[in-house]
Amino acid sequence: MSMQNANKTDSENELLDELRRAMDDVQAIDCHDRVAPREQVLECGDMLFHLFVTSCLPRGVVAADPALQQHPADPAQSWKTLEPHLPNLRNTSAYRCVVEASRLLYDFTGFPLDEKGYAELRERMASAYNQADWYVQALRNRAKVDTVVWAVDSDIPLPEQERDLLLPTPNLDVFIRAHERPYKELLEQRYHVKLLEFADLMDLLNEALTEFDEKGVPAFWTSFSRFRPLIVRTVGPQEAAAAFRKPDDQVTPEEARLFQDHIIHQIAERCAALNLPLQMDTGAQANPMSVEHSDPCQLAGFVATHTRTRFVFLHGGYPFARHLGAQAKTFPNTYVDGSSLAAHSLSAVKEVVGEWIELVPVGKLLLWGGNTARIESAVGSLLLMKDALAEILADRVENGFFSRELAFDLARKILRDVPRRFYRTEEIRVRRKISAEAVD
Repeated sequence: MSMQNANKTDSENELLDELRRAMDDVQAIDCHDRVAPREQVLECGDMLFHLFVTSCLPRGVVAADPALQQHPADPAQSWKTLEPHLPNLRNTSAYRCVVEASRLLYDFTGFPLDEKGYAELRERMASAYNQADWYVQALRNRAKVDTVVWAVDSDIPLPEQERDLLLPTPNLDVFIRAHERPYKELLEQRYHVKLLEFADLMDLLNEALTEFDEKGVPAFWTSFSRFRPLIVRTVGPQEAAAAFRKPDDQVTPEEARLFQDHIIHQIAERCAALNLPLQMDTGAQANPMSVEHSDPCQLAGFVATHTRTRFVFLHGGYPFARHLGAQAKTFPNTYVDGSSLAAHSLSAVKEVVGEWIELVPVGKLLLWGGNTARIESAVGSLLLMKDALAEILADRVENGFFSRELAFDLARKILRDVPRRFYRTEEIRVRRKISAEAVD
């Protein structure tokens, strides 16, 4: 190696270390996560077993093995069930997330696991979760996460320790599927109403979203690509109402789609009126069984129709990340979200995020979110994202693409400033506190 190359390598390593240290001091915003409340995790038996099953093992593997669907209390039994799968996980980014989070949260470095190490980590985890303020300790104090934009199906009551940390982002799929009797009845039960006519549903949709806004929510969320294609057509109320009036067994697939299309348009309009972003599941994370239904390009016409609505396309649209970057550059109301990317593939993060940084204005980059049931996987993905982001930025400084000053500025903006401003986290936190005090 020449002296010039050696000096360049030393310089780049020094810059990498500086960027990593700078990012370690940033109170990051988790832009999209589904972490279970601490009390729910306590109920799952062996928490370490649950972590591997929900965050590392492919869904197909879990579905094919009944033992993995149990919640064993006996650590010897859970180790026996899990052990055969671990060698096939060690090469994955999801596994690396668990390794890195275990080091930071539980001071545990005994990987690869054996039975003794498994029992030790399990015990440390159980001890931590028995502390009422564990989420605050883990996320705020250790991982330096300021706020979690918390994707939930309903506004779950939280203990005081978590109320200031997790800002609920309600899922609206129950309205999109309200032509189906179970979802209609769920809405009636949740809001204490009777939905006799289609107009009743429209009134409830407006009232519910307004009530959420008054309580304080950073965004709304929909995951309709899990059960249908992303393409949303323009549909009038008369066409949409047909499915609502019929029994489930008489509704055709086309009538169901017409109903859903209309409701999705109404949600987008209401989000614009309330000035709240709409998060939309895209990519393989949204629908692993039908990835082609989750290509964000299918939403181009829909996005162009609702120019006042801010759309956040979740999970990088992976594997359609280039499509998503192109759309974010083209449409002023489209924003890219990288939640769960780091847990999928660290290489994908380096390639995709590097391309986005060169293509998309920084104010539209919402790059980190765990999108996981457990805080360990969320924290691990943050550590991987920070490391990848440091390499991306350092590489562009070394190549002369932009300056050192801009690299440090971008790191702070991407992890904290942009999502904090976009989701108005400080304002929402205050509004939720005032709302909770009024109820008390």
